[in-house]
Amino acid sequence: MAEEINKKTDYYTSQREDYNNPIEEGKLFKAEWIKYTQVHGNKKDWTGLIAHWDLSYSKNGDYKACAILGFGGGKITVLDVFCRKCDLSEAVAWHFDKTEEYNKKGLSMLQYYDATAAQKEVFFPIFVAESQKRGYYSLPQPAHVGTDKHLRIEATLTDVLFNGILQFDQKLKNTPDLDNALNQLLSFEKGMTGHDDWPDTLEAAVRIGRQLFALDNIQNANRGAVIKKRERKGY
Repeated sequence: MAEEINKKTDYYTSQREDYNNPIEEGKLFKAEWIKYTQVHGNKKDWTGLIAHWDLSYSKNGDYKACAILGFGGGKITVLDVFCRKCDLSEAVAWHFDKTEEYNKKGLSMLQYYDATAAQKEVFFPIFVAESQKRGYYSLPQPAHVGTDKHLRIEATLTDVLFNGILQFDQKLKNTPDLDNALNQLLSFEKGMTGHDDWPDTLEAAVRIGRQLFALDNIQNANRGAVIKKRERKGY
C-alpha cells in the first residue's frame, strides 16, 4: 500500500505521510544551488576523475549510490550518477560499464568505495569476480572515514554547492538516477531517518578529489590571468 501511495505523491510528501519522516525539501541544501553545464568530454578538460561508491548488502535496504566527478578549471562536475535500490551485481556491472566507457574516451578514474574491514570482505570479491569475467583489472579501493557523517556532508557540500563550485552535466537532468540522488540531497538534514546514501558518496568523492587535485584545479582556474606590475609614479 505504501509503495502505491509513494508512486502517486512527490518524494517529500510520501516520506512525511507514508514513512513518518518529517523532511522538507531544501531545508539545508537549496534547489537553486543545483547548476547544470554542457560537458563536451574533452580529455583536456579534466585534471582528474573520481568515482566513489556507497554500497549496501541487500536489494531492499539502502540505496547503492555512486558519483563520478570531473575536476578541472576550478570546478567540480558531476558526470555520472547511480542511485538505485538493486542487487549488488547490478551496481557492480554498471561500475565496469562506465569504466569501459570512460577508457574508450581516453579517460581513467580513481575509484573508491566506502567500506569497513567487514564490508570489504563482502564487496571486494564481487568486484574481483566481475573483473575476471570481463578480462581486465579495474577495482575500486576501500576508503572509510569514521567522523560524523552528517557534519561531513553539511560542511563539504554546503561549500561547493553554495559557492557554485559543484555543477551537474546537463545530460543527467530528469534521469531516474539523478532524480533519486537529488531527492536525497535536497531532503538531507541532521537527524533525518530517510536515505542519505548519495549525499554521503558525493561528499566523499568531493573531499577525496579536492585533496588530490586542489592545487592543479587552482592553477588551471587562474591560468591566463595576467598580473600587471604596478608602476610607481613620481611626485
